[in-house]
Amino acid sequence: MRGQVFSGFLAGAGQNMKIILIGYRATGKSTIGLLLSEKLKIPFVDTDCLIEEAAGMPVKKLIELKGWEEFRKRET
Repeated sequence: MRGQVFSGFLAGAGQNMKIILIGYRATGKSTIGLLLSEKLKIPFVDTDCLIEEAAGMPVKKLIELKGWEEFRKRET
């Protein structure tokens, strides 16, 4: 049943589709997002990468230096 639902979802996907994955840290959102983008032939954007580019440092370093509050602010 689950496979049928997913196949139907993929069949109806178009270039204008946007998928947002949310969840706890280190649960595979980036991995699944990349796989979906390849399968659906749509762009993939990882917000952690955007934050790192804007901050000029890895997320881990940003959190160490400026705290979780700053990271969450940039994330939203």
